[in-house]
Amino acid sequence: MDDVLDSAWAWIEIGINNAIIFLDTVLSPFHFMGPELLIFFLVLITIFFSRFFIKHYNTRRYIQLKQNFDYWFELRQVATNHADSQKGKAIAKNIDQAELNRAYYDFFFEGLLKSLITTWLPLFCTLSYVNRSFTPERMTKTFGRESLFMFHGHTVFPWEIPSIFWFFISLALIYTLIPVLKWIKKSKSI
Repeated sequence: MDDVLDSAWAWIEIGINNAIIFLDTVLSPFHFMGPELLIFFLVLITIFFSRFFIKHYNTRRYIQLKQNFDYWFELRQVATNHADSQKGKAIAKNIDQAELNRAYYDFFFEGLLKSLITTWLPLFCTLSYVNRSFTPERMTKTFGRESLFMFHGHTVFPWEIPSIFWFFISLALIYTLIPVLKWIKKSKSI
């Protein structure tokens, strides 16, 4: 069994290394932007594809669970609005105990798995790529400087900003800019 797991891990490691080499090759024409903008660009592209897949990727099971949850939720709302309030509450309680809670938890966990695949996995993969590709040694080799935000051999800030920290700053900036851009777009259309 150990041999099987060792060979499986070897294949996974080879695949990861090939993916890193592929990304390095694809991103090499953009090295003129510098590591700061390149990391920001990677985060932006990751969020763009993540939001695209969130919007357009739904499993058949997710759709069925959503329909099942909506059905039981609407049935509970009808029972709650019953003319006899005591009877309506009793029916709603039975619906809650019987099917609505189960439908909710199934739908919730399927949504959680969808979120892990469409949002968190791409972000973690990008974070691991940034962590591996933007080390001081590799940045010196690729960009001719060992840290982010350097100007004439000196850092712009009194401290060095690690690439992972800049990844999270870029992530926060982009997620802050998305609602602002939507608001601007909405206000221009009015």
